[in-house]
Amino acid sequence: MQEILIGRDGGTQTLKVTVNGKSTTLGAVPMSVSREHCKVVRQDDGTAVITNLNSRNVTYVNGQAVVSHEVTADDVVELGGDRYRLDLSMLKLARKVDVSHLQKIWEDYTSWEEHTRISNIRSTALKSVTGLFSMAALIITFGDFGMEVETMRTLRLVLYTLAGVSIIWTSLNMFVTAPRRVRKAREREERFVDEYVCPACKRPFGKSYRYEKLLQLGECPMCKAKFRY
Repeated sequence: MQEILIGRDGGTQTLKVTVNGKSTTLGAVPMSVSREHCKVVRQDDGTAVITNLNSRNVTYVNGQAVVSHEVTADDVVELGGDRYRLDLSMLKLARKVDVSHLQKIWEDYTSWEEHTRISNIRSTALKSVTGLFSMAALIITFGDFGMEVETMRTLRLVLYTLAGVSIIWTSLNMFVTAPRRVRKAREREERFVDEYVCPACKRPFGKSYRYEKLLQLGECPMCKAKFRY
């Protein structure tokens, strides 16, 4: 944890930032910034709270006067009546980003994956049915099962015909649809990689970080930006 004191240096009329007793002066500031204007308490994870140090001072966070308020790198902090804007980058604060939109992206992708798996299972099952038709026809060929010869011939012809039609339909369907399915699958994967990203650092989360896991983490595992939902 760090306590950072912020105010105006009386001698140089510049912004003075004091961290652990060591002071640094930056650019010029107006007189409305007092010598001990505010402090920022920064935690090790980058979260921070800014506190106005005197009732005669005024500290704004995103346009609202505050006494004490949590701040992130995305907030706008202004000091004094002249609204001197404080550069938060020097404080190395964590960003806080909205990730609620990622829920729909994750759910749409997992739904598509599930539908693809079901389609593949159905395709495999259809191939099995084709094999069953052929097997049944072969069994009838080598046994009479108490049926008349003409009936057996008709049944065998029907089974072979069904097997042949199934093979032809399955082969043609795979031949025609395979390129399109592969292309759509690639496009869907690429879109997921492009969309399921950290709003702060834009790096992809990938399948390793399902939406529920991100909520549990509460921050980006790469840039440590804090999540809000």
